[in-house]
Amino acid sequence: MIDSLEAPTTVESSPEQRRERARGWIAATLLAMLGFIVVGSFLTLWFDWATSEQLLDLLGLIFAPIIGLFGAVTGFYYGEKYASSSR
Repeated sequence: MIDSLEAPTTVESSPEQRRERARGWIAATLLAMLGFIVVGSFLTLWFDWATSEQLLDLLGLIFAPIIGLFGAVTGFYYGEKYASSSR
């Protein structure tokens, strides 16, 4: 039984691949947060969990920074992609 086991293989990963994977996770996380905020806002209004004024106050605090972060990450990601493809 032990003779039939194969030796584990190692997968080499370059720093660029790890960096791209991390950037992808960061972008996906921010996009998920943005989606959660939008869906949560609609559900809050739908089920009358808060008034529209309360929701607008809350979104003013949360939504703008998330949009800014998402824009910065997206711009950095595609800027780096463009710079690496033009080399």
